[in-house]
Amino acid sequence: MSYLNQMYGRNAKSALTQAPEKNPNRVAGGLRAQGVDTFEMLGEDGSVQKIPTQAYVQSLEEQIQYGQ
Repeated sequence: MSYLNQMYGRNAKSALTQAPEKNPNRVAGGLRAQGVDTFEMLGEDGSVQKIPTQAYVQSLEEQIQYGQ
């Protein structure tokens, strides 16, 4: 394979090989920094509950899997 084919060829990376390249600690930290790790829900009695988002919970699960 020539140098130009290596550089500009159409070798598509699969989604499975791209996922482990992301550091789960940085993903969770980025979600917290953006403020999208929780959302607040107001109850009927006036109490405020903070509930974690699905994306944040998933990043925490990936942290656990990454550590093992």
